[in-house]
Amino acid sequence: MQLERQQQLMLAEAQAFFEANDLTAAEEQYQKILQEFPGLDAAERGLVAVQKAQELFLLYDAAMRAEQSGDDQAALKLYNELQIKSPGYRDTGARILAIHHRNELAELYQQAVTLKTLGLEPEAITALFQIQSLDVNYRQQEVRNLLHALNLKQGQRIIEADPPEPAQAPQALDFFNTALEQI
Repeated sequence: MQLERQQQLMLAEAQAFFEANDLTAAEEQYQKILQEFPGLDAAERGLVAVQKAQELFLLYDAAMRAEQSGDDQAALKLYNELQIKSPGYRDTGARILAIHHRNELAELYQQAVTLKTLGLEPEAITALFQIQSLDVNYRQQEVRNLLHALNLKQGQRIIEADPPEPAQAPQALDFFNTALEQI
């Protein structure tokens, strides 16, 4: 009876460490239990759970470091691996979505720059406005500067048209107003 009580207390202590996310202390406690009570099923299961939690934590930590260093591809791979091993682990789902969102914005920005380079200003303006609608803070100053320059260019193109097209003056004014809004 006394041994069973001691086992229960030690298991409760190990479980408390585990629930407090003190995985090192939990592992040490389960090891201690197994030294005193070799083959105790509850301690072996607890030790396996701790090791799995440690593995998930290390994977999550590696993903976080990759994301913080700007290596979104490596981070995405690790977060996806985490989702497979433990669906819903911490905030992995949200982090995966954030990486996809950043990638989508980067693609749109690159597309806008390419369109500008090709002289396709209206399409570049559309892509830049799409970026602003998705995330107003994404490369905010660069997007605003490009929108300013492109709208000015569009307005000037209308005003400097030869032969002049007075009916286009309101559209030119809209471009100039939009350019001013970006300053």
